[in-house]
Amino acid sequence: MGLAERVYNNNKIKRNKNRTESPDDKAYRLARMYNNILRNIEMVSDAKTFLQVRNEISAYAHVAGKESVDVARLRTKLDNRLKKVTTELDDSINALNAEIDKIKGDKFEESSEQLQELITQAEHRTLHFLMQMGNNNDGGVGNRRRAGNFVANADRADAIALMKIASLPQYAQCFSSKQKQIILEKSKNPAEIVFERNKEPLLQEKHSELGKAYMKSLNLRNALKKIGNTEKAYYFNEDTEE
Repeated sequence: MGLAERVYNNNKIKRNKNRTESPDDKAYRLARMYNNILRNIEMVSDAKTFLQVRNEISAYAHVAGKESVDVARLRTKLDNRLKKVTTELDDSINALNAEIDKIKGDKFEESSEQLQELITQAEHRTLHFLMQMGNNNDGGVGNRRRAGNFVANADRADAIALMKIASLPQYAQCFSSKQKQIILEKSKNPAEIVFERNKEPLLQEKHSELGKAYMKSLNLRNALKKIGNTEKAYYFNEDTEE
């Protein structure tokens, strides 16, 4: 039974003070309230719907009596529904965390033959570039210019060779931070770059779902804590009834 219907019925009773509700009418009204609450319990999925149903049970208890067997039955059903919802939320959070870890852990793999051929090419290119590098007698200006040309025209094997040269102390200053980032990207398999790029929107989607699940769980637990019954099997005290 919704709030509007309760207000309407209360006003109707006040307008008809001289009319006494018959036992049959009261029984019918209680049955309708009870059945509506049962349906609403099955739709509880978050803090908002939990609190709404809790208030409905409190209103029902005022009419049926707090010691009513039906009131106790509704409380038990709401308790069981909450246990199911919280369990499902926890399972969802665990599943999303597992999915995120799996996505992060997925690595692009290429054949060992392809990698070996690439390494061999890179070794030859390393020697080729080193033979063109000077001794930095001009303050490294010439080598910085050469390094810039090498980076601009590098293919994947070149990039791997240049990464090795950039790691050598005598040539480290010949490469800017931006150039080192460029050769790092060029050293990757193009298919790997696409693979990693495609992971980002999927990770963002899963993180968004996880955030919503965490918030839903937090709000529900805060609602339970707010009514002061988190250590009990059900969530209704005499002093919290409305």
